[in-house]
Amino acid sequence: MNYSKEQIEEFESYRHNLIGAVAKSVSPSILQLFFDTKNGTPKATGCGVLFEIENNYFVITAAHVPAEHSDTTYAVIGNNGVYLGGLMYFVALPMDKNRNADKVDLAFVRLDPSTAEIIKKQHSFLTVEDLQLGHQVNNKGQYLLFGYPATKTRTKKVYQED
Repeated sequence: MNYSKEQIEEFESYRHNLIGAVAKSVSPSILQLFFDTKNGTPKATGCGVLFEIENNYFVITAAHVPAEHSDTTYAVIGNNGVYLGGLMYFVALPMDKNRNADKVDLAFVRLDPSTAEIIKKQHSFLTVEDLQLGHQVNNKGQYLLFGYPATKTRTKKVYQED
């Protein structure tokens, strides 16, 4: 199919608005994570999804995000850096101990209650009720994976056209 310049611009405008709306709806439950470089400069390392199960609060992230800075990973809440107080769990590294070869790449922090309360001042935690576990994938659906760093964002077709 060949589209006119106006049709392409309309499509791009729709896509931009859709992504903006999705980002606005999920960003309160996404926590950007940082660490300080050796010279003290904050550097974004990734993000985590905030999740609550039965009054237990978690940050779920990729294991490579806090791997090298697990003791110094923090979020910015208001004007303050808040360390992720709690217990951190990682999926075990592959046999070669190379995180880049890790096909699961999953970690989570079970936050202590005081850290969770600080985070709740600026963010909201997703719950099981927020998940749509029983939906059917179809060729009309679009899925957007949202997180940091944005430089890793890409599009992937998840269905086969008829």
